[in-house]
Formats: sequence, C-alpha cells, structure tokens
Amino acid sequence: MVETLSLAADLVAGATGLQDPTRECDAISLGYGFTMKPTGVPTSVMKVASEPAPDTCTGGDAGAGG
Repeated sequence: MVETLSLAADLVAGATGLQDPTRECDAISLGYGFTMKPTGVPTSVMKVASEPAPDTCTGGDAGAGG
C-alpha cells in the first residue's frame, strides 16, 4: 500500500505553491467533500466571547492522541 501511495504523489513538499517542476513530487493532495443544509432562521443572537478559550494543548498529559 505504501508503494501505491508513493506513486500517487502530486505535490512538492516545501515548494512555493507546492509545485516545482525541477523536483520530484513527494507529497499527496487529499480532497474531502460534504453537503450542507440550511438550518433555518436564527432565533437568537450569538454572543462572542470577550476572551479566547484557554489553550488545552500545551503542557501536561496530551492524552492518547499525543
């Protein structure tokens, strides 16, 4: 499977715009599609937080994900 993915490389990692015709492609592009539906007329105004949420990704145990 790794060999098959390697053959699908279509980008150059680190290159401006991910393209450089002088280098071999070494990265793979991925595309995701989704469908959205309207949810209806809003019934209340959203309140914007005055301060950003704390960064829970720094320090301590990162958990199972790393």
